[in-house]
Amino acid sequence: MTLARVAQWGMVLLICGSLGVAFWCWRESQPLEEKAARYELSTARVQELNRLFADQMVRDGLTLTAEEMTALVRDVKFANQLAENRVFSWTRLLSDLEEAVPPRVSISSVTLNFKESTILLNGAVRTLPDLAAIVNSLESHSKFRKVVLSQHRVQASTTSGPTEASQPGGADATKKTIEKEGSRQVHFSLTVAYHPNF
Repeated sequence: MTLARVAQWGMVLLICGSLGVAFWCWRESQPLEEKAARYELSTARVQELNRLFADQMVRDGLTLTAEEMTALVRDVKFANQLAENRVFSWTRLLSDLEEAVPPRVSISSVTLNFKESTILLNGAVRTLPDLAAIVNSLESHSKFRKVVLSQHRVQASTTSGPTEASQPGGADATKKTIEKEGSRQVHFSLTVAYHPNF
C-alpha cells in the first residue's frame, strides 16, 4: 500500500510538473505568436504594395518584355565589344587573314561587324575548288570560326587575251593557262566569326 501511495503521489507530482511546464511554454509562445502575426501582416502589406507598384509600372510602360530584355542584353554585349574595339588591331586581323587565305584567292573587301564579331569577305577565285579551299582554310585557322558562304556566282571574265610575262614562258604559256582554266571567275561573299583570343 505504501508503495502504491508513493507511486500515486509521484504520478501526481509528474502530472503537475508537466502541466506547469506546458503552461510556461504557452505563456512564452504568446509573444512569439503575436510577433509572427505582425510579420505575416507586414509581409502581406509589402506584397500588396509590390503588386500595386508592378501594376503602376505596367501602366506607365516602365516594364520590359522578354524580347526587350533580350535586346537590352544584346546592347550591353555590343557596348562591351565597343570597349574592346578601342584595342582592336587591324594589323593583327589582316595578318591572320593573310595566314588563312590560300593562294589563287583575290579579296576585294573586308568589312568588320563589331556587333556580331564577324567579318564579311568579298572576293573572287578562279574555280569552285578554290572557293572550297578558302572556306576550309578559314575553318581550320585558330582565329576564325563559323564560316558561312552567303553567296557565290560564276561570271565570265571581262578581260580577254593573254597578258605578257604573267606566266613563266611568256605570252604563249599564259595563253595556254587561260585556255586551260577558262575565262571565268567565281565571285563570293562569306562571313566568318573572328576573335584573336579564340
